[in-house]
Amino acid sequence: MPDERSDWQATRSFANAFREDQVQLGEVSLYLTDWGPRDTRPIVLIHGFNVQSHTWDPIAQTLSARRRVICPDLRGHGRSDWAKSGYYMNSFARDLIALFDHLGIVECDLVGHSLGARVAVAIAAEWTGRVHRLVMSDGGPEMARKGMARGSRKAKERLARTNFASREAALAFYEQAHPEWQAIFRTLHAEHQLRHNWAGQLVERADPELLWAALAAGLRDNEYLWECVNRLQCPALLLWGKTSPYFNETLIAEYHERFGDALSDICCETGHYIPREQPDLFCRLVEDFLR
Repeated sequence: MPDERSDWQATRSFANAFREDQVQLGEVSLYLTDWGPRDTRPIVLIHGFNVQSHTWDPIAQTLSARRRVICPDLRGHGRSDWAKSGYYMNSFARDLIALFDHLGIVECDLVGHSLGARVAVAIAAEWTGRVHRLVMSDGGPEMARKGMARGSRKAKERLARTNFASREAALAFYEQAHPEWQAIFRTLHAEHQLRHNWAGQLVERADPELLWAALAAGLRDNEYLWECVNRLQCPALLLWGKTSPYFNETLIAEYHERFGDALSDICCETGHYIPREQPDLFCRLVEDFLR
């Protein structure tokens, strides 16, 4: 991982390491970063709820030493378009499958965190036979109801805290909200999570309507995602945090029952945000599984 300076130099050091694009795909255009050699099977990193692709920059830089790495902004997130038709899992999945077709990708490995893990499950089911391996980072078809309720409360709080006078003020907020993250990830969040509005204030890039994806719509999607599991044709790895509110031993047992022999799991000494708390461990586990 790069050094953890508290200024903006660390985030800007990534700028020459990736290619970026904005691709129109029907209803929405999606932003993406594209790292590493193009002649390798891509690893697609799918971010979580109300985040964006640049949260993966340190991870992508490490993984792209050997592989092509693609990091899209999901619809409604980051620099991708907001979507009038909503934010169901199959909508996220269809967007990314269309993106893969646009990029000429015929096979890939999927790595998703939280919401991104849910999207990855949908892609692996709908894009039959073209996902080589699937990594779910503290997310998947179902997450513990207690954790989901807590996540919904935090989402409301985040979306209610809509403006900052400066990126330094935003960084101070993220330092208080997420002391468990390594510093580079808080800095990346302050750098890329926000946009200037007409009044000169820094506000969230994400569509406020995304909140509903974390509430009733998210629960409806559970049924669809468990049905997707029945159609999976690739090995899957679940990484889950020991102190994460989203997973427990009972839910892990259900995952093994539903996924069968296709699933392996590793409990990490982290909370929910495995890639941002232990990025070196995360990269090692992902690389080992995708070999």
